Amino acid sequence: MKVYNKTMITLGMAFLVMLLLITVSVNHILTDNYRHIEELEMKDNVKRIERAIQTEVDYLDTTVYDWAARDDTYFFIKYNNSEYIIANLDDDTFSNLNINFVFFFDDSEDIVFSKYYNLEEQKVAEIPLSLVDVFHPGNPFLEHPDTNSNISGLFLSSESPMIIASRPVIKSNKNGPVRGTLVMGRFLDETMIGSIEENTLLPVELIRFHSTDLPDVLEYDRTKLSDDGNFVGIAETGETVFGYGLIEDVFGNPALVLRTQMDREIYLYGLHIINSIIYVVICLFLIVTLAISLILKKNLFSRLDLLGDRVNAVGLKGDLSSRLQIDGNDELSTLADNINEMLSSLQETSSLLNSTIETTVEGIVIIDNDWHVLLINPSFIQMCNLPPELHSEKNSAKILDHILKVIENKEDILNKINERIGSTIKGKTLVQFKDGRAFEVHSLPLMIDNTVGGRMYIFHEVTEIIAREEELKRQIRIREKIENALIVSEEKFSKIATFANDAMIIIDGQGQSIFWNKAATRIFGYQENEVIGRDVHSLLASSNYPEAFRQDFEQLIKVGKGNELGKTLEMEGKRKDGTEFPIELSLSTIELSDGSWNAVAIIRDITERKQMDLMEKEILERLTTIINNVDGGIMMIDAVTKEIVDINPVAARLIGLSKEEIVGKLCHNFVCPSDEGKCPIIDLNQKVDKSERILLTRDGKELPVVKSAVSVKMNDKEYLIESFYDLSVRMKVEETLIEAKLAAEESNRAKSEFLASMSHELRTPLNAIIGFSDLLLLNDQTPSDKQNRYIKNISTSGKHLLEIINDILDLSKVEAGMTQLTIEEFHVLDVLDEILKSFIPLVTKKNLKIDISKNEDIIISADRLKFKQILYNLVGNAFKFTHEGGNVFISVRKSGQMLQMVIKDDGIGIPLEDQDFLFEPFKQVDSALNRSYEGTGLGLAIVKRYVEMHGGTIRVESEPGRGSSFICELPLHNY
Repeated sequence: MKVYNKTMITLGMAFLVMLLLITVSVNHILTDNYRHIEELEMKDNVKRIERAIQTEVDYLDTTVYDWAARDDTYFFIKYNNSEYIIANLDDDTFSNLNINFVFFFDDSEDIVFSKYYNLEEQKVAEIPLSLVDVFHPGNPFLEHPDTNSNISGLFLSSESPMIIASRPVIKSNKNGPVRGTLVMGRFLDETMIGSIEENTLLPVELIRFHSTDLPDVLEYDRTKLSDDGNFVGIAETGETVFGYGLIEDVFGNPALVLRTQMDREIYLYGLHIINSIIYVVICLFLIVTLAISLILKKNLFSRLDLLGDRVNAVGLKGDLSSRLQIDGNDELSTLADNINEMLSSLQETSSLLNSTIETTVEGIVIIDNDWHVLLINPSFIQMCNLPPELHSEKNSAKILDHILKVIENKEDILNKINERIGSTIKGKTLVQFKDGRAFEVHSLPLMIDNTVGGRMYIFHEVTEIIAREEELKRQIRIREKIENALIVSEEKFSKIATFANDAMIIIDGQGQSIFWNKAATRIFGYQENEVIGRDVHSLLASSNYPEAFRQDFEQLIKVGKGNELGKTLEMEGKRKDGTEFPIELSLSTIELSDGSWNAVAIIRDITERKQMDLMEKEILERLTTIINNVDGGIMMIDAVTKEIVDINPVAARLIGLSKEEIVGKLCHNFVCPSDEGKCPIIDLNQKVDKSERILLTRDGKELPVVKSAVSVKMNDKEYLIESFYDLSVRMKVEETLIEAKLAAEESNRAKSEFLASMSHELRTPLNAIIGFSDLLLLNDQTPSDKQNRYIKNISTSGKHLLEIINDILDLSKVEAGMTQLTIEEFHVLDVLDEILKSFIPLVTKKNLKIDISKNEDIIISADRLKFKQILYNLVGNAFKFTHEGGNVFISVRKSGQMLQMVIKDDGIGIPLEDQDFLFEPFKQVDSALNRSYEGTGLGLAIVKRYVEMHGGTIRVESEPGRGSSFICELPLHNY
């Protein structure tokens, strides 16, 4: 290999090492960081779900508190009046509160009233006994030491997990004494889990903490989950990461394991970055390597090539008197001088070598790759009896023809010559001459500048050596044959006996053991020296060993015949420690040269086989029990004949026939009758998994089922295992739910239409009341102060009631689809100025500071009246819920094609758990807030409807005690 190539290979190896180090370092640093980021993201997702569940618990506790701290509830516990039940505990109450059950207990912990409502079926149901047993006297849920006591959280019943809230029943003024206890609860079912998934945008799965169905990763790290409260694992495929969280029950005990998952997008993106870094490093190194190779080739390797060419020229000429000339004063010029000195030395050595070749006793001939003879020494001429005309012949073919005529193995010699010519192979060949002489010919490559220039053949006579070797080999073969026969015989027996898994014991004619292998030691526990020469039966025979068998065995070793000979017997054996165990015994006999007999016993420990037989029987019984007790039907079908081989009791019950009447019939008589000849698995090679099919009963009735089928092989025979369950009950329930949903929607639409149509009838009398009260206030005949105060109350209350009715009617019109947008262009700031002017008295009264941020005069295409009402309600809420001396910030700006309005205050703020229903009709933060501030809870609901009619969005950001920010975005252009 050339130096240039070696240099490039060295650079390449250095690059690979550097790339490996960079790859390992980058991969270690970045991969660990991205895994850490991924783990933090998943733990945050788990906490989001936990907060969502806690929000449901807090909402339930707030609801129970609102109901328990009421005078009418307090007197209901005391007097048990039925009017309270009719007015407050109808079915709609359970649906609106989203609860399954309610219990009222008096101060003696006796049930005053209880009711259970099925939210899925929308009907009252009987209270489960397991739920009643929970609230026994002395239960912590019924123990409230003071009026502020509360118990709420998760509770695990025998049927399903649930959230429960318990509060003492007190008066509306929060004073005692405690009259009793109010308990409400909701089952943590699929509907509630689905709502949590919608709110968190994450998949949610809840598993009982002490369940036997926990995933393997949780079984392994259950203690870690208990200590840390959360755990992150990765799926076997590596494409999904799972997050686990521990949810405690109301008493602080581990109850449920929360599981969620997400795709590993962060980690995969990190791998993409690592690959990009590696690609950049590769490109940079290739550029540097190319530059280095060009510099080296120009300044070093071109001069090396020149030196090599001149050395080759000397070699081709064969003139050792030639000398090299290289310009410069560096290592290459020094190398040329050294080569010239070497040529001088070779010239002297060549003269000595030629003299040696001429005088050696070995025959030597040298030829080039073109079959030209380069050298023949006198010994070769003599050995091959070359005629005089061939002594100076340069054509090696003529010399070869002469040699082939006087040797025996000429075909072998020709093949070897043709095979080795021009190659680097070094070989040795035996040449047999016809006159009996033998020569060992060494074939060596003639190397010139690392290239094969020809071959050298050296002839060495070995006639006498071969004769002596042949005689010696003959004697050795005879001896080896005898020794090998003995060794093979001994080895066969030794290996069979030593490494056999079964015990092998040989017993002589006196009943004493003479051979004991390792397996016998392993099975019975006796060492070989403890058994040899002793009676085997007294050591190994069980106490149940029959005397008749002992007598038959004694007869067996005397004459070599017996009833047990050649049979495999099962009996009991005895170990050294006295324990008895099942064995399998085979007996045979060997007749010795003196006519006596030895018995050979081969014994196998069958304890494990017996245990496996019992285990197999037990597994079969368990499997049969499971199949016969599953809820679904199971059918086993011959894949070739399509005949039913076996069914379970559920399948027989669904069909309406006994098992004996069904087995042996074609499967299409009962399952998938329309698919006869088109079986998805057998005929069409398809997969059937949870597909809806038809099952025929005994009277021909079609029963809808969900079927799955798999193909299995047992004893080289193919079967179909089909499982199915009845769909008819579920389909009836679904039809009932659909009908109930349609009825509810129709009822809601009728309500909205009724309220919208009553606009005139409701407003007319109120306008009259307000108008006449205002006239009385303007009357010149001044009434008394008391009368004036009453008239003002009438006017104020009427206006307030009219505002409430207007809000209700506006919302009803929107929900009934009776409201249309009247689009026009107007200046946003003009509307904002109008609204701020209307609030000047309130702002002045509360000494509020208003900060308005606007970057330009914005024109919007929208419904001016509805836009004004949106802004009026948002700004009015900010002024209303901000404390005296507080600040209100209003921002109006463009954001792309949208108008963004931000109304921010530093008022009372809104708890996170109350923000979910903030835009719902008739909803306010809590009862305490209702008593401090006026309002119907419709303002924000109307705002949201009007914003959505314009194609916009609204959201809230708030913290209790730090104020709220409402962000509203509307399109600048509505068409």
